[in-house]
Amino acid sequence: MSGYRATALGKNVFIKPVPKEHAAHFIIPDAYEPATDSGFVASAGPDVVGIKPGNLVLYDRFATTGNEFTLLDEDGELVPMVRLHSDFIYATLDRVKNA
Repeated sequence: MSGYRATALGKNVFIKPVPKEHAAHFIIPDAYEPATDSGFVASAGPDVVGIKPGNLVLYDRFATTGNEFTLLDEDGELVPMVRLHSDFIYATLDRVKNA
């Protein structure tokens, strides 16, 4: 498959959004939908601190407006990605098991 793979520069980050239908998501009416989304980091620029490819992150959905792309992922598949400045990433998410 041919296409482009992105390498983030500066404080930019490319993220593969987690689909809305993902089993981990709750069903929320549109009127109450939060202003955040989650996704996996595909590429992080050299000036980004504390975020690396593979991290699951929570980010500002509205910061991605006009910054949606279809790019090659690490498996060579064309997937939707968003680009945003690292300041719009609010948290990295880690799975924990109940003790």
